[in-house]
Amino acid sequence: MILCIAGILVFACSRDTANRDEEKSSPHVIFKADSTFLAQFESNAAGDTLTSAQVKEWAGSFAEKDTLSGLPFIVQEFYKLDSLKKTGGYADYVSRLDIGMTKEVIAQAVNELKVDSSTTLKIWLLKHSSYEACPFTAGAELLCTVVYKGRIADGFLLAYDVRSSDPPVWMNSELSGEIFSDGRVVMQFRENSCDGESDNKGNEVVYREVRDISFTIKDGKKSDVVNRLHQE
Repeated sequence: MILCIAGILVFACSRDTANRDEEKSSPHVIFKADSTFLAQFESNAAGDTLTSAQVKEWAGSFAEKDTLSGLPFIVQEFYKLDSLKKTGGYADYVSRLDIGMTKEVIAQAVNELKVDSSTTLKIWLLKHSSYEACPFTAGAELLCTVVYKGRIADGFLLAYDVRSSDPPVWMNSELSGEIFSDGRVVMQFRENSCDGESDNKGNEVVYREVRDISFTIKDGKKSDVVNRLHQE
């Protein structure tokens, strides 16, 4: 009887250990970001501020190609304002701001993830806002720079939350994303917008779009990219 119980206990312990090992080896989320994460980070002054030289290195060429989010414009505005701050011209620039002009862009390091022995992701943030008048734009973009075998090989937007308004026109655009331990990246894009139209009852017409995006980081590059309309 005692031997039987001991055998059961040994079997149970072995099974529990096997389950834990399986959980460790199974692909799992190692980093997640959405609008809530961005809002929390924006309200926290902690984080290493990046220089123009670091942003140029980390942004690579991928920042110039991502025209959907307006990222190339934001990066160029960061370079311009960072230069003004260094030369003492920023205060004068702010005093002369007009509608639609960018007031602030800040770049901060957020995290660093090791995906495998050859691949590391540098995660960083761009926060920006325009002059406080209509039209007004504010938001944050979370970027990932892919470092493969010690060299920057690629990059991508993992999350962002951008809001623009010039009543009656407005737009809210969000991207949330997850990075898995096997190098898979899964994101969802959501956008609500109104171009000033109203229906026959006087209610504003809101356009909505939801897209599912995924890819895998292999040998330092994005592969097997999928970008499709979300199916409920």
